[in-house]
Amino acid sequence: MAIEPANALQSLLEAGNVHRAVYIDDVFAFRGEVDVEQALGWFSQALTKSEEKTLALVRVTYPVPDDDIWRIEFREKWDKLSTDERENVVNGLSDVLNSQLTKDKKAASELRQLFPAEFDYREISPSVWMSQKNQILADTPENSRVVCLFDQDLSAQTGFTSTGALSGGGLLKDLIDSDDEHNLLCGILSHTISSIEAEHDYHRTFATDYQIGELDPPKYLPLAKSRLNEPIQFVDGFKKLLLHNLGESIKKSALEVLEAAHTTAIEKILSLDIYAFDRMVLKAAYQANEWEIEAIVRLFQIYQRNDVRLRLADPGVADSLNSLIINARPTSQVETVVEEYIYPRVRKIRREELYAKAELIRHRPIETGDIFVSYAGTNRQKSYILLAQPCDLAVRLKGTRIQGFVSLVPIVGENDKYGTKQTRSKWQEFWSTRAVIDNFFDDPKLLAVLEFKGAIAVKTAVLDLSVLNLDGYCKIDIHKVVVPNHLTEGWKTLLKHWVEFYTQIDAKVKRIKELFDIPELTGAQNELWEAALPEFSFPVALPNVQYESGKFDFGLRRIERYRQPGADGLLKSFTQFLSREAKEFDFAS
Repeated sequence: MAIEPANALQSLLEAGNVHRAVYIDDVFAFRGEVDVEQALGWFSQALTKSEEKTLALVRVTYPVPDDDIWRIEFREKWDKLSTDERENVVNGLSDVLNSQLTKDKKAASELRQLFPAEFDYREISPSVWMSQKNQILADTPENSRVVCLFDQDLSAQTGFTSTGALSGGGLLKDLIDSDDEHNLLCGILSHTISSIEAEHDYHRTFATDYQIGELDPPKYLPLAKSRLNEPIQFVDGFKKLLLHNLGESIKKSALEVLEAAHTTAIEKILSLDIYAFDRMVLKAAYQANEWEIEAIVRLFQIYQRNDVRLRLADPGVADSLNSLIINARPTSQVETVVEEYIYPRVRKIRREELYAKAELIRHRPIETGDIFVSYAGTNRQKSYILLAQPCDLAVRLKGTRIQGFVSLVPIVGENDKYGTKQTRSKWQEFWSTRAVIDNFFDDPKLLAVLEFKGAIAVKTAVLDLSVLNLDGYCKIDIHKVVVPNHLTEGWKTLLKHWVEFYTQIDAKVKRIKELFDIPELTGAQNELWEAALPEFSFPVALPNVQYESGKFDFGLRRIERYRQPGADGLLKSFTQFLSREAKEFDFAS
């Protein structure tokens, strides 16, 4: 069921205890009782842009040798026009003079219709705001709020500009700097903000871009005027404006707790006695072939997490934080739009939680959940996820590993019709051999489905090369190998073993090429390769190794990692798939 924008806005005004809303825009200078000389000035400008359209509004003798003749004629006709007729002329002139003003008039009309008839909503020009600001903000009931929205580009009204002190941003800054008496919330509502997605960056660069000095971010929020194309999106933006100051207060209070816990964790790490440090960091980590620094990170996280919990258990801290949340909750609970389709940053942040980017796993040991892409052959850019028991991937201190082959499971895009609760049961057979990885594709409607049946057994000697290379490529040039110093002893030993392994393969390949490099065998090179080196002859889904004098390129690259506990959940589903029951066929059916 569609949400009614006006009803949602009324709920927000009530939940946010908003007493008055004021919208300052240069479009409001083009209506009502306009001074005859101001109207004459606009008329003169409009004649130079479109004589035909302008004269259709007020017919005067034009052109004539002496401009004063038609000007006198315009003044006489203007005096005889009614208030409504004058407003129609002004509106027509604004259409001729400035297409942006036409857009602004449409936006203002849409905005006016959203506010309840009984609500104190005011539309004023920049000049009226400058002269009557104090009166406009007066009589605000205690604990109620006033919302002031400014158009950024005010240049259509004489004396005002699109940037600087006399722009919407300048008027907003002046209000924030000079008014401490009222409970104000301010916003920039402007076409200069290109899209809803651009609002966040616009907020942070606003002061610099428009040279209006430093602004206090919690006190204002920019909104794109394009929101008014779909009024419910404006209502949602208005909701964010009401929540912004409270949200910043919640973040600030929570960060005070986190900073204190951070300091405590540092102090506890520094106070570790050498006996405990030697046992946990230097000995235990080394024996487990874990990087010692990871052990320190693990200790830090333990201390920090426990201290945060202790501080939040303090009634004073908990009550203070909760009071802010309680104040924000009624506004937040007003239903507006499906936010994930409007605010892509939410998905990006969620993706940061789910995935470790390539930069974060450089030279790190391969783990279950590692995602590889193929960049060669017919299946260019096809994605795979590594699913294997952690003990099979673990490397011992001596550089040995239990398992020589692991599974890469292909990731394919499927329409979201397979993901709803209704279709889960309907497509039971479909899901019995598949699983889903969350937020993998940019398109939120596209499911990333793991095809367990398409799993490929790949030699660990191939995937381990991604650890050797800074860019995550599964390739090696045996003549230019540098083993990273910060790796554990076990991994250094393993990678040195793989260098020796590929050196031996290189020698073997050269001997084979000498034996088989004859005209009679032209066209059979792939078959010969499979016979000589079957462990590097992949199924059709993966490209075969590209080889050239000591250089091996397997056409795979590790690009990111699906974090825990999600990776373990996928491994569990894959294990269940592998251990599924094989039933006898029913000869009675």
